[in-house]
Amino acid sequence: MHRPPKTSKLADWRIGYAMVIGCRTCKHARLTEPQSLAKLLGWDVPLIVVTSRLRCSNCYAKDCEIQVDRLLPQ
Repeated sequence: MHRPPKTSKLADWRIGYAMVIGCRTCKHARLTEPQSLAKLLGWDVPLIVVTSRLRCSNCYAKDCEIQVDRLLPQ
């Protein structure tokens, strides 16, 4: 898993990747697919904007980060 560059867009991680959204406050994490975020925000949105709009579903803090994980072919 790694942190994507700040200049990357959601479309850069469209196929073959999963995103782990983690809260820096309570350490809660959730796995999601880029398609789920694109339905809400669109494919051309930078990940820095996606991160700024996220809120933790556990503690409701707006202090989240995104890490990208490559999916293994089945």
